[in-house]
Amino acid sequence: MAKKKASAGHSKRLDPTRHGIHLSAILEEIKPHLDGMTQAEIGKHADLKPMVISHLMTGYRDPSLGAVAALADAAGGRLVVKFEPPAKPKASKPKTAKGENIVNIDPNNTPRTVDDAARQLLDSLTDAERAVFRESEPHELHLGIGLEIRNAWRLHDHDTPIRRDAMASKGFSDSGYDPLDGDAVSNMIIATAQEMGCREAGVDN
Repeated sequence: MAKKKASAGHSKRLDPTRHGIHLSAILEEIKPHLDGMTQAEIGKHADLKPMVISHLMTGYRDPSLGAVAALADAAGGRLVVKFEPPAKPKASKPKTAKGENIVNIDPNNTPRTVDDAARQLLDSLTDAERAVFRESEPHELHLGIGLEIRNAWRLHDHDTPIRRDAMASKGFSDSGYDPLDGDAVSNMIIATAQEMGCREAGVDN
């Protein structure tokens, strides 16, 4: 009996990160394409032991991604894998990629205090974005929202009203010594906005 030709690279199509993939269901799609092949022939193509193949084909053991991919190669790559509709997506976190427009803030209306900046930041978010913002860890927002407000409000500039307000809130005197950098100021704004948002939503911070 002629052996079915394996399809190189077919296993790359089996992506376990896709929504709705069930390996057992995929295995059921593969089985009809293995009809007429002995376990020895399947094992040669799939590089699996006959006992493992027997257990997989009879449902005695749950399939692994590697085993399913190997059997798909043995079947010749002539499969149409059916995917179930993905589950309803959860609210995504604010974008964090450098350069993306994340918040709708006015760079020409630079706030003078940390509280004012936090207010502007909150007002720029939709209700759904506020919920995600409140639940996010500060480090998750540093390169996204943090980067945008640092650039838009020029938080790295020295001797500005918002920098002086940030220094005063930390107990530093206005003596020309500025121990805070733009990153520290943006972190203060984000933390203040999160506290403000939690209070307004009536949830714990």
